[in-house]
Amino acid sequence: MLRHFFFILRLIIGVGLLVFAVRRVDFSPAASLSLSSLSVPWVLAALMFGGLSVIGWALRWQVFLKIHDLPVKPSEAMRLTLFADFFNLYFLGPLGADGLRLLLLSRKFPDRKKAIITSIFLDHVSGLMGGAILYFIITRPQSAWLTANGSLLSPAVLTSADIVLGLLGMATFMGLWMIHQPKMQGLFRDRLGLDFMIRPLMPFAYLRHHTSALYQGQVISILSLLSGYAAYWAAGEAAGYDIPVRQLMAVMPVVEVVTALPISISGIGVRENLFVELLGKQLALGASGALAVSLLGFAAVGVWGLIGGIWLALHRRQTGLQLAEKSASSSL
Repeated sequence: MLRHFFFILRLIIGVGLLVFAVRRVDFSPAASLSLSSLSVPWVLAALMFGGLSVIGWALRWQVFLKIHDLPVKPSEAMRLTLFADFFNLYFLGPLGADGLRLLLLSRKFPDRKKAIITSIFLDHVSGLMGGAILYFIITRPQSAWLTANGSLLSPAVLTSADIVLGLLGMATFMGLWMIHQPKMQGLFRDRLGLDFMIRPLMPFAYLRHHTSALYQGQVISILSLLSGYAAYWAAGEAAGYDIPVRQLMAVMPVVEVVTALPISISGIGVRENLFVELLGKQLALGASGALAVSLLGFAAVGVWGLIGGIWLALHRRQTGLQLAEKSASSSL
């Protein structure tokens, strides 16, 4: 009951924020925008970048599955990722993307649930670190225009983000460094009496043998995130909004971090308000253009989740037929 309550609460908050974003917009400047006016080449580019971001997600997860000796082919990881993407974006239910990945892969490896859960956890950590790295590389150097014109990103907010993301990144790198240094583990545990700092790291001690794979996963994570950002930029170009690449890229890490918070379903409403606030106030496209870019970019990425949903339906139908055939043959 509590789980369903929080789900309904997030749905209500998301719809409310989406309505609030729409009411903030004067649509008269964008009255000429229609599907027929979109540039087809740029729409295809947006779809391509959205697809590359999903492929990157699948390849990143496959790296962490391989670390745990789970023999999952890239094609299988891609299939499960598309299924998960559908649940993450469209399925209004308590089972999310991670739950679906765990459920489907546990059927194939029923005795490796712990390894599957750990691979999903490392997948999230890699994505968080990729977002933090891009924030410091792309967003922070452009803080001057981000904090102009009364934007909600005040210098104090950016400083707080620096501290939070910096501490998370430092803790992650320190944890990995400690895992790779058994002598330092002994120093902290035996001489300094800080066993409480070392104990949570020990289940991940095996990662010291997979350093190159961890770096590989991080590189894929950054490329995947950049592809997702590019999908929004190409969507803006398709609508005829000439958005500077550097400035849109500066906004996207902030959007990704905030929409990842469990405030609404799939970031609905949160994403649109952030685009209106950060791009509508700062760039010439205005609030209506910023809202259009948000919705078009989300569609360019979300269409791959829709493809995953269709594939999942066909997969379940085929699996059901196979089970029925096996049952019939066994009864004979």
